[in-house]
Amino acid sequence: FEKDASKACQEKISKHGLDMKLVEVECLFDESKMIFYFSAETRVDFRDLVKDLASAFRKRIELKQIGVRDEAKMIGGLGSCGRGLCCNTFLKDFEPISIKFAKEQNLPLNPFKISGICGRLMCCLRYEYEQYKEFNRKAPKRGDAVKTEHGEGVVVDYNMPRSSVVVEIDDGFKYDVPIEGLKTLKRRSKPKEKKENENDKDRNKKDKNFKS
Repeated sequence: FEKDASKACQEKISKHGLDMKLVEVECLFDESKMIFYFSAETRVDFRDLVKDLASAFRKRIELKQIGVRDEAKMIGGLGSCGRGLCCNTFLKDFEPISIKFAKEQNLPLNPFKISGICGRLMCCLRYEYEQYKEFNRKAPKRGDAVKTEHGEGVVVDYNMPRSSVVVEIDDGFKYDVPIEGLKTLKRRSKPKEKKENENDKDRNKKDKNFKS
């Protein structure tokens, strides 16, 4: 019955030239009332549409405008992870999501990579936000010199799930070191970068001597 009602409603929407998208039709168990859920970018005057639907189905008609996140929750689909949408499977309420959640987790600030099919920031950005926030508070920064059991080195990467950082020792080897008990010495560049900078200085010195 809902499919037939959806088709009929879509035809009437086109007839009235309304800029709205029908998402779902719900008929109460006692069939005394029908609810038509729709999405639209602006406010829609659907009074004539309600009259037509009431005349066609002989029931109480209610039209509810919903947001894009509610639309995704109703329709469902697959997220970029390959699983069913969180909002369609287990999430009950929508909590505010901001770009700071992506920044704290060092995610690429590319809208196509951190947005869901609804076009809004993905709800899952909130799941590990507090853990990343706590980790970033404790962990040394990239480029910091640290002392480990393997020797002194420089922090070059993070491994939040293991609560550790990747340290490149002066001999070129890299080790995954827990942040607990890690001693920060001072901030400096990676060994390779330092060597490249020294080479650049030598080149500049030679160029000056050549010009003179």
